[in-house]
Amino acid sequence: MTITAEALAEVLRSVADEHHVPGAATGVLLDGERITAAHGVTNAEFPAPVSSATLFQVGSVSKTV
Repeated sequence: MTITAEALAEVLRSVADEHHVPGAATGVLLDGERITAAHGVTNAEFPAPVSSATLFQVGSVSKTV
């Protein structure tokens, strides 16, 4: 399976837009290769671009893991 950064970015952009998420970052580790993508802004009130290094607070979301 081949995953490109561009393909991952397109999926992230599509899902974020569908769910009205202002910004998100994701990564995939496949066969030792790290692929990352970022989309949008960190905060709707104080927008700064999201990058693959942006830290997000996960809060209660991690309880399901």
